[in-house]
Amino acid sequence: MGTKAVLDHQLTAFSAGSADEVLKDFADDAALITPDAVIKGREAIHAAYSAMFSGLFKPGTYDFTMDAVHVAGDVAYIAWRASGVTAEVTIGLSSITKPRHSGWPRPAASSPPPGSPGSPLAVVSAI
Repeated sequence: MGTKAVLDHQLTAFSAGSADEVLKDFADDAALITPDAVIKGREAIHAAYSAMFSGLFKPGTYDFTMDAVHVAGDVAYIAWRASGVTAEVTIGLSSITKPRHSGWPRPAASSPPPGSPGSPLAVVSAI
């Protein structure tokens, strides 16, 4: 799966409010960077997305506008905004990248080598 396909999958999973689906693209050692913390590891990232989907980004309770989308090789970047019943995000910046180091271990036996199309995400920054 190429970077644009991973980004599209992340946006679809986020819109659906599915932390399980969001996590399908993450490597075991991935990090989610927020204004409040750097959240490391799949379990902690899953908990963070679950909290988002039961609060600010509960499906059906907010409007989401994409202002920019850029994909360059293994990196994707989006600028967005959202408004909902509990808060308004006037600007959100998110980026994703795939691991580029050939020596990184594979997350699963069936996974492609890191850095190749379909590799799990290394880092996602959000909000």
